Amino acid sequence: MEDLGGEDRLSTLERLAADNVALVAAMIADTGARWLQGEQLDPSAIATLQNTFNRTAQILGWQRRARDVTPDLKAYARTLSESPAASSSSASVVAATAQNSPAGNVGTPAGAPQ
Repeated sequence: MEDLGGEDRLSTLERLAADNVALVAAMIADTGARWLQGEQLDPSAIATLQNTFNRTAQILGWQRRARDVTPDLKAYARTLSESPAASSSSASVVAATAQNSPAGNVGTPAGAPQ
């Protein structure tokens, strides 16, 4: 469900489909383990399980969905106000980086004081 952006972002039908995919995946893994132990299995039953898995997974999609992890403005402001030392040190790092970067010296003649 995490590959789909998290359970909280899924519809009821998507959650049910994800549960079904997980169940069929477990059944396929169990079937594979039994086959490796030498148990005789019906190939058509294995194919049916695999086809069921593929069809249900196709409905959900094969690509991962990104989850928005951007904090809202209030949460971000709260973190800044809770840690004033961190925000002032961040500002000084940014200022020092800008001053020492080549981009910070654009338009300054060579040898001129900065």
